[in-house]
Amino acid sequence: MTEPTPPAASRPWPTLALAAIGLLLVISLVQYFSEDPDDPGLHHPLVGTSAHALDLPGIDHDSHPLWQPGQLSVIDFWSLTCGPCTRMRPELQHLARRHRGALHMASVNTDPPADRRADRVSRYAREHGIGWPTLLDDGDAQIAYGVRRIPAIFIVDEQGTIRRGYSGVTSARTLDAALRRIPEEP
Repeated sequence: MTEPTPPAASRPWPTLALAAIGLLLVISLVQYFSEDPDDPGLHHPLVGTSAHALDLPGIDHDSHPLWQPGQLSVIDFWSLTCGPCTRMRPELQHLARRHRGALHMASVNTDPPADRRADRVSRYAREHGIGWPTLLDDGDAQIAYGVRRIPAIFIVDEQGTIRRGYSGVTSARTLDAALRRIPEEP
């Protein structure tokens, strides 16, 4: 006569692990699709200060302003070798399409002059669909705006006040939300 075997101990770990993964996924999706009321761009040290009125040479050999008085402006600092900067391109293209005609945009290349050759920056701008002024900075704009890490994005209001400053990859959703809020802010 054989004795009945006791039931195998249940192993809750696989179920708990799947539940934890599911919970993390839900939390991530909620964070991704919700607007952060504590916009990180508000905490940049230059927010509330006057934007520097600099004109830089463009890849088209004309001089262009970083920001445009009377118009909301987005200034994007980037480099040819910056992977996160390349990942930002679709976000900025979305922003340019969404705010066409109501937004001045300038992309500022920060590569050292010897490394960037205007033809390389021009080719990159064409390949990545940059349809707004692409400017070449020899360091003056980076110093004026305190850029130490790229990508860096600044939003300047119609009066020339820096309203937001972002460092690192920033989603079009975050930038859109900031652009919508700025006209309503004091």
